[in-house]
Amino acid sequence: MEQLDTAPYEEFTELVVLRDNVLQELQQKPDMSEDEKHMLRQIGEFDSVILNRMLELKEEAAQAIQKLSKTRVQKKAYQDSYTPGSFFFDRKE
Repeated sequence: MEQLDTAPYEEFTELVVLRDNVLQELQQKPDMSEDEKHMLRQIGEFDSVILNRMLELKEEAAQAIQKLSKTRVQKKAYQDSYTPGSFFFDRKE
């Protein structure tokens, strides 16, 4: 959790999977010890931090997709309007 802000996507995914496994294991137990109850409370406290990081990663992915899409549109404008033997003048708008 200490490295959540700087951890790569893969490590973050591993953390979420591990969290889910621990929660499932604890839920299947009919009676929990005090240590397990404490662990469950700690996991619950980290939920908002994990959710915020997930939203950050989602926003980063959306920006990357938007950038790729914009790059493709710009490349297509140059490639599709090309006629062999002609000149192309690019103007700044």
